[in-house]
Amino acid sequence: MLIDTMKVLFISGSPRKRSNTDYLLEITRSVTGGDLIKLSDYEINPCNSCRSCLKLKNVSLRMAWN
Repeated sequence: MLIDTMKVLFISGSPRKRSNTDYLLEITRSVTGGDLIKLSDYEINPCNSCRSCLKLKNVSLRMAWN
């Protein structure tokens, strides 16, 4: 019998380091497993309406996702 496993992704939107949100997510993650992403660790820029995505069929902004 094949059983699919589900992975959990926790996303923290708090701008503060070691916030209460992070604390609660870490407790929950220790019980359920999964990955935690803090959005404040990434440089996320808004769209600047350059419309190059229409030509390139891709987002032209360089984001620090790696």
